[in-house]
Amino acid sequence: MKDLAAKGGSEGGKKGAAAAGLPFVALVNNAGIAGASPLEFHSMAEVEKIFQVNVFGLLKVTQAFLPEIR
Repeated sequence: MKDLAAKGGSEGGKKGAAAAGLPFVALVNNAGIAGASPLEFHSMAEVEKIFQVNVFGLLKVTQAFLPEIR
């Protein structure tokens, strides 16, 4: 399991799979987090963390695996 909000989190997952000898078969972007309360009660820091994982995390993982997808 990788922290997609952390810098290099998506690349670490790719390198770990390659090191284990696992072939690339499919990409499933299944990471996501949600707040436990209505948006009006979240701080900007919480909203930024959610956005980092749900939007930028998906983008980083997709970009990391694009060479295998093509």
